[in-house]
Amino acid sequence: MVAGCGANLAKVVLVVVNIIFLLLGLGIAVAGLYFKFGEDLLQDDIKDALDKIDLDMVGGVDVYTMLDQLSNIFIVVGFIIFAIGFFGCCGACCQWRWMLVIYAIVVILLMIVQIAGIALFASFKGKINSSFSEEATKVLKDNYNAASPTDETKKVKAAFDRMFQTFECCGISNYSDISPGGTTLPLVCCQTSATTPPICLPANANEGCFTKLDELFSKYTTIFIAVGVSVIVFQLLCVIFSFCLCTAISREGAV
Repeated sequence: MVAGCGANLAKVVLVVVNIIFLLLGLGIAVAGLYFKFGEDLLQDDIKDALDKIDLDMVGGVDVYTMLDQLSNIFIVVGFIIFAIGFFGCCGACCQWRWMLVIYAIVVILLMIVQIAGIALFASFKGKINSSFSEEATKVLKDNYNAASPTDETKKVKAAFDRMFQTFECCGISNYSDISPGGTTLPLVCCQTSATTPPICLPANANEGCFTKLDELFSKYTTIFIAVGVSVIVFQLLCVIFSFCLCTAISREGAV
């Protein structure tokens, strides 16, 4: 057994921190599962429009597929963190030095990947926003008022109408994406109408959808970054106390 107040403290702290670390990993995985299977943030009837919006910054992947892949990443990363936390708890409780060393190395590597991922996302966020705005505007103009509507363009138009209604917005930047002259707009572009029969005029048009969608994604991005930073802090504590416990075990001659 490992003796000494310092060793016992390191062991207790490592177990407690790893339990919290384990719960954080489980929370990330559950959040990924929730956004993939439970909460339809953008709704399936908007999918036809999002499928057409390809983001050059992420290899030409469409928006809907990208969001689905992000959910998968959160699920996988969450369960990996959960498994590492469990591994750390076992190493601390059983006082196995070899397990603690492997655990510390894996956590350090995971921290590096997480920090790189957060930095990469932050650096590309502006470019992704620009790519989304340009491509979404092009898809809207090509399909919404098509000269010769097809079944495909009608589905895309209906998807945009649903987007306008759901997020109370109009166009991507503004209403001019739909009607450059700004004469008459679809009713879904206005919350209220002062005329009878009701018509949607530019003066009553909602703001562009890009602003609304950016606010939505920024809200969840802030949550995920906050969770990610919290996980990194706990990982750092895990590494520090695992090395403290390894040192104590070595001094006592434990294996």
